[in-house]
Amino acid sequence: MAVWDTSSFERLINLPAYTPGFSGTTFSPDGNVLAGRTGTGGEGRTLHFWRAPSWAETEQTEAGERAGAARP
Repeated sequence: MAVWDTSSFERLINLPAYTPGFSGTTFSPDGNVLAGRTGTGGEGRTLHFWRAPSWAETEQTEAGERAGAARP
């Protein structure tokens, strides 16, 4: 599942999701957890939760990606 910035239309992050077709998503009140629901009812319904990384975790990941991109 991709999260998009609706003002710039940029993809912000890809989140792992093993089931396509989300029928609803919402953030927790503190903004640290994103929840998504798949399926339309019955046994096919699944809830997915993603924790938002801290700024320090995000910076560490980006630094690792930049270091990997700099390798020949």
